[in-house]
Amino acid sequence: MEKMLSFLGRETELGDLEQPVDVYLLAEEQVVETCGLGIDDVYACAFVAEPNPVVVTSYLPTEHELVHAYLSLKQDEPKTRYAFLEEGLASVYGRDGSSSAPTTSLEEGLPFDRSLPLDQYPRAAHFMNFVIDEFGPAAAARVVLASSEVRDMDALNSTFIETLGTSINALAELYEQESVSCTSAGWQRGYDCGAPAEEWHLSGTLQLDIGRECRSPTVLGSSDGPAFERFTLEFPEATTVSIRMDTPVEEHHATIRLTKCGTCDDEFSFVYDLSRGPLFELQLDPGKYVLRTLYSSGQSEPGVLVIRQQ
Repeated sequence: MEKMLSFLGRETELGDLEQPVDVYLLAEEQVVETCGLGIDDVYACAFVAEPNPVVVTSYLPTEHELVHAYLSLKQDEPKTRYAFLEEGLASVYGRDGSSSAPTTSLEEGLPFDRSLPLDQYPRAAHFMNFVIDEFGPAAAARVVLASSEVRDMDALNSTFIETLGTSINALAELYEQESVSCTSAGWQRGYDCGAPAEEWHLSGTLQLDIGRECRSPTVLGSSDGPAFERFTLEFPEATTVSIRMDTPVEEHHATIRLTKCGTCDDEFSFVYDLSRGPLFELQLDPGKYVLRTLYSSGQSEPGVLVIRQQ
């Protein structure tokens, strides 16, 4: 989580936090009760109306909510920012692993100044990533911070003109023209893409220990379930890979998500459950990828993920 916040500070040019954020790890039912949103499947929330923001979560790392806390601490006093913009930025940088392709339109989601519905999050992230591509991360963060107390489209339009030099209507039109091909989760940003890649053996094989520290009291993951880990892979040229599990317990497998670093033009997001058996002949273009593993054994025996280039 600290790596994500450091990356976010560099990207947005807002810098590191001058004070810590308190994060409370609770069971899911406690999170539902504490967040008080009336939604059964709430796994985390942030309380940012006070000078000292607090994040409550049932899993770690909880990066999405930390983005909300970070933004609140970058303002002189606690304010409420425009929901569609802020949730979009938090979904771009707060990679909690639940990303999906947009299914709603920009026209539907943009008017939500408060309480953005969950089905609008992918579109909000998709649009804010477009803003980042067009104007840069620092400008995208500025427009989010400048949206405090904005309540309608006229005020939002003025905010975009003052901050980015273009109207929201003109930007929306450009977005619809240029960004329709970006449909997966492959356009998300993250500090993983700047991290050193795992080193391959000369045989073209990579073995990744997963769940190795599940019994550690400091391991990140769910308070009552499996943990996930992330690895950075790099392929200098096009290749085909196979992926399998090597575990001491036969029924323990991982679900993997492989996402390509880059922009909409480079998008690639692939999910596979290794309980279905080994994955064969996955074709990959050159570039960097982030591999996310969700290990289904919970707090049990560790395993090894074996990746081989063919």
